[in-house]
Amino acid sequence: MDLSLTKATDDSRVESYHLKRDGIAIVSGILSRSNGWRARKDVVLPLRAHCLCCLTRQRDAHQHPTLGIIRPASIVRLRIAPDTPEWTDSQLAMLRQQDFFAEAPQQELEKIPFKFYYEFRCPEADCKGHVHGLGDG
Repeated sequence: MDLSLTKATDDSRVESYHLKRDGIAIVSGILSRSNGWRARKDVVLPLRAHCLCCLTRQRDAHQHPTLGIIRPASIVRLRIAPDTPEWTDSQLAMLRQQDFFAEAPQQELEKIPFKFYYEFRCPEADCKGHVHGLGDG
């Protein structure tokens, strides 16, 4: 798959880019059954880090990375908290974008009135634990 990207000027993170409209092209064979997972791993696995504590220290020292993959040492718990049952204006704007759909969905997506968080610990001996939300926003 080839992508046409531009560096995000409204986001200072090193990894932030915007996909150009009509900027996706499928390259024949790259995601075939025989090599599809290998191609995906070649993109994703370089983002691996030892732990979130390490990623945080590196980000604080160098302003990047702000994106990474880690394997927690232990999952402490999943926390579910109430959330507003209505979309914010910015969420509605994103939800109503039609760039990638040939036709608009017949029914607007209903917002789940809950927030989901998971608590975990890194393999670092001095890890005090982390709480991360599931979802965007």
